[in-house]
Amino acid sequence: MPELAYHGIKFPDRAEYLEEFEGYKVFLDHWEPLAVELRGMYEGLALRRDTRALAIYGAQGTGKTLFAQKLVSDFRATKQRLPGAIVYDPNNLWHRATGGPTRDPAVIAAATANADVHLIENQRDWVSKTGVWLEGRRDRRSIVIADNAERAYFRQGLIELSDAEYLRIGESPEAMRMIAQNFVSKCRAELRGSLFVLLSNDTDFLSSMSEAVGRQHEGLFRVERLPIPGGTDKETVVRVNTNRLNPISYWYCLDKAGPEEKLAVKSALAGASTFPDSFKAVDNAIRTATPTRIGRPARKNVITLVVLTDQASVPSDFLQDLGTPDRTELSHKWVLIRTFSSGWATGLLEDPRQASLLESEWLLRVAVLGDPFVASLLSRGKNLTAAKSLVEATQTYHGPGTLATTREEHETALKKVIDVWPTTGAASTSAFWAKGQTRSNDYEGVLRTILPGYDLVSAGFMNYRPDFVAAPFRPCSILSAISDEQRAINDAIRREAHVLEFTAQKVATKDSIQAYLREKLQNYVLLTQEQ
Repeated sequence: MPELAYHGIKFPDRAEYLEEFEGYKVFLDHWEPLAVELRGMYEGLALRRDTRALAIYGAQGTGKTLFAQKLVSDFRATKQRLPGAIVYDPNNLWHRATGGPTRDPAVIAAATANADVHLIENQRDWVSKTGVWLEGRRDRRSIVIADNAERAYFRQGLIELSDAEYLRIGESPEAMRMIAQNFVSKCRAELRGSLFVLLSNDTDFLSSMSEAVGRQHEGLFRVERLPIPGGTDKETVVRVNTNRLNPISYWYCLDKAGPEEKLAVKSALAGASTFPDSFKAVDNAIRTATPTRIGRPARKNVITLVVLTDQASVPSDFLQDLGTPDRTELSHKWVLIRTFSSGWATGLLEDPRQASLLESEWLLRVAVLGDPFVASLLSRGKNLTAAKSLVEATQTYHGPGTLATTREEHETALKKVIDVWPTTGAASTSAFWAKGQTRSNDYEGVLRTILPGYDLVSAGFMNYRPDFVAAPFRPCSILSAISDEQRAINDAIRREAHVLEFTAQKVATKDSIQAYLREKLQNYVLLTQEQ
């Protein structure tokens, strides 16, 4: 993995800057209650031209501007698809707000075709401009969105105060009564047929506005609090977007951090901290990490690529330059097992960031098994038993904390197995190697019998199905720690996944192995950064 030029992570500290961070993923599930409120108001607008205002309160950094941006951008994205077919997208806020309980694409399409969205933020003359905008849209369902509605522009648009006058009387009870009167009057006349979505961080303003409007038109103005995700959902947002935007993973940031920084991240995610503050805690964790990790390096998740080959012996220097070698576990006759700490994904993926991300959280391990193994795998009796034992042995990975004596004992045991490898009754492999790609039908059928769970769905891998999962993948979660003790936190973020991928290559080379990896690695990028 390449060295970072700067110690820190990329993240947007304000929603207004979100377009500068391509790849940021917005999560919507915690907004569903608000989408339901919008849906109800939109139905009234569609059926009766009810004019209503949904005022949304949220403290700074809780996602008000993001909500507004997402609603607008998702409406426009859906509009661009018309008159083509619409498919319900759970990541589209407009679809959630207009699709009804059944999420009917036809309902969404009709809502989109008959609606328009108008933004009025920071426009002091918004009332007159909105009236003109609505004049040619009386047959439309108009959604008027005002972010930062607590600012002077919203009130000045309703009672036409200069800045000096606003500073003097704009926030007085008398002014609020006049503002409310004018808002109600205009909602009954030139602004009728609109659904107002107002967003503000000033709860006093919204309460006063709601009370004043309610005295004249009950039900016209409703205030709702912007839903805030719980700790687990917040961690998902932070983890996924840390991984999507950066060349290092969320886990890597936590692993490199000191005890106090780890605890600060846990506290931020579990408490009432905003998204920017939670990202800042992760940023501080990696930014203040010591340049050299104290003690042994952490264990990463492991991808073991098992290469079946026609070679009768495997040179000890085979694949030496596949990446930066971490350790040669075994080099004996026709078996080679070698691990690579970094460099193995670089050049294989088009996106250097994705390659670096993978190498920050995964270790590549290659086990090359020569033709004697293949002959036994395709045989029966003691030959197949020997093949089974060696396949099982490839699942044993000794991490950085393993004692040297344990590794040596394992290596010695493997060498003894290879030295007494059965050859009598072993199947001929010539026909197998002549089959080309269809040979997978032969060896995969046998692997299913000796590896229970081979080619089966496993938790943690999304829609991808590795050949064999020795230990499942789980997204890193510091909140899964059972306490604030450092041991509990380290246990929670420990990486233990181990997957095996199998390929049979008559003539295995660095290029052929890299070509195979290139097809597989994008799956590991997705499961690392999308969960």
